[in-house]
Amino acid sequence: MINFKILQYKHKTLKDGTHPILLQLVYNEKPKRYTIAKSCLIVQWDDSKSIYTSKMPNYKNLNMLLNKERSKVDGILTEMAKSDKPFTFESFDKLYKGNNKPIRLYSFIELLMNELHEKGRVGTKNVYGDTYRALKRYRPNNRIQPEDVDYNYLSGFEHSLSKGGCTNGGISVYMRTLRAILNEAINRGYLHKDLYPFATNQSKTGKYSIGKLKSLYNPRGLSTSDINKLKAFNSELNIHLKQAHQYFLFSYYAGGINFTDMAYLKWSNITNNRINFNRKKSGSDLSIQVSEPIQGILNYFTQLDDTMKEYIFPILDSDKHITPQQIKDRIKKCLKKYNLDLKELQKMLNMQEKLTSGVARHTYAQVLKNNKISTDIISEKLRHSDIKTTRHYLKRLPSEELDYVDKYL
Repeated sequence: MINFKILQYKHKTLKDGTHPILLQLVYNEKPKRYTIAKSCLIVQWDDSKSIYTSKMPNYKNLNMLLNKERSKVDGILTEMAKSDKPFTFESFDKLYKGNNKPIRLYSFIELLMNELHEKGRVGTKNVYGDTYRALKRYRPNNRIQPEDVDYNYLSGFEHSLSKGGCTNGGISVYMRTLRAILNEAINRGYLHKDLYPFATNQSKTGKYSIGKLKSLYNPRGLSTSDINKLKAFNSELNIHLKQAHQYFLFSYYAGGINFTDMAYLKWSNITNNRINFNRKKSGSDLSIQVSEPIQGILNYFTQLDDTMKEYIFPILDSDKHITPQQIKDRIKKCLKKYNLDLKELQKMLNMQEKLTSGVARHTYAQVLKNNKISTDIISEKLRHSDIKTTRHYLKRLPSEELDYVDKYL
């Protein structure tokens, strides 16, 4: 049986003549005490009720804090009693002190960013940094704590971002990052789970839902005519678009590989006529057969760089791009130019669909579907963790692919 009580510890007298107010737990006749509130004189404490008397300055507010403390301890002990683990003072300490550690929101984000930097996770650190700066623009007050982030705070943050020109897709990124931050705050004992402000399957009423933020831009695969235009395009006559053209076709033929993974590819990744690599986004291992079109593209980049440097594509240079931040910045710079070149290519070929680096992946999936390949196999080829993601890729067919139904009219 575990008993707890808030008491004035008269066995100890401080220099000002007051006695500390303690939380005392007793388990198996062994006591453990925690200092929890302001010390006071004997006349300022009611032993029978375990509260401050009216002779204590600000006694009403102090007594409210004591009641919160009682509720908190009672909640912790109730949770511990429900578990199948035996009670120990150490396990109580972890829950009690963990839930009691105040930390400011911005300080916590800075802590997470430093940890990400030490782990070399530059991309995630940069995303956290963007969210950190957006939050400080919204609420510059450095004293905000994780528990201050409630539904009203999030709604105001959304409005602030929208007013600043941010799209729903961009707002969703900020909100998902903030959600990850608060989840980590719960894991580390800086935020109680009952104060979690985002909607979950268990709790939606009065909670903020990220699902309502739908991006207006929904990239889809190219039509058959457009992908044929790209294949037939003679980039030798437009040499300034040659690299972008080859990048896009490589991504398309190589299972929709994204630009970041392409940037990391090395000649050493090619063995036994296969390209073996680890996908940066998911960490999964992929193996791509070197088909005839892929071999043609590889031959071009071999001729382009007769020194045969470490990387296949002229994006990264092992002599120049060494640190994770240097690599990240270089890929970002090259991706920007790549998409600008694709935009020019789109106009030159009079393509209806928007042409971006990500469209290659959608086109790959769409072509497989048009050729009656099952969604399960397409999902496996794309290395999606959830088949719902694959269905989202395939949910919009190009109009010309649907024209066949008109014959039934």
